[in-house]
Amino acid sequence: MTECHPVTTPLNPNIKLDKISDDTEPALPQLVHEYSAVIGSLNFAAIATRLDLKYMVHELSQFMNNPSPIHWTAAKHALHYIKDTLNLGITYLPSNLGPHSYSDANWGTNLTDRRLVSGYTIMFRGGAISWYSKKQPTVALSTMETEYMALSNTTRECLWIQELLTKLGIPPNRSTIINVNNQAAIKFTENSQFHA
Repeated sequence: MTECHPVTTPLNPNIKLDKISDDTEPALPQLVHEYSAVIGSLNFAAIATRLDLKYMVHELSQFMNNPSPIHWTAAKHALHYIKDTLNLGITYLPSNLGPHSYSDANWGTNLTDRRLVSGYTIMFRGGAISWYSKKQPTVALSTMETEYMALSNTTRECLWIQELLTKLGIPPNRSTIINVNNQAAIKFTENSQFHA
């Protein structure tokens, strides 16, 4: 990785990753070993300090059993991104800015099994304190439903963090703001007539 071109995203947005059939194109054992080692290393970084890698690791780890050369190229792209962003980190500011969060989900982009990936990031004092990205166990029927599931996960984590901060003697000075980019999910959440 000493000679690599700079990239600005963990995954190439122009490449759609999909599984290949184990019967038609079995991967070389050396490629499986190297690919698994790279994804394992990236996973450690994503869990520990680099939340910008979380979604990328989730996407690439789906292909560890039978990676193709396209998957290997995507993994190398991620390594190029890390090399160019070694100075990135989480910075916390000495302010009394309360927690706020971002919730999002993707619907219909997973070509492998059509299940959505939802995630959130919860910020406190300018830095991320909790993040999550996971494939959901059910198939959603609409964009609103996917965003609502992500919003539900985010709300549960925000309530837990508010309780934790209170027990640590840092009571939040306001409710946690949850940023969502889907108007239908927001309206559905605000209206208690149609659901419990």
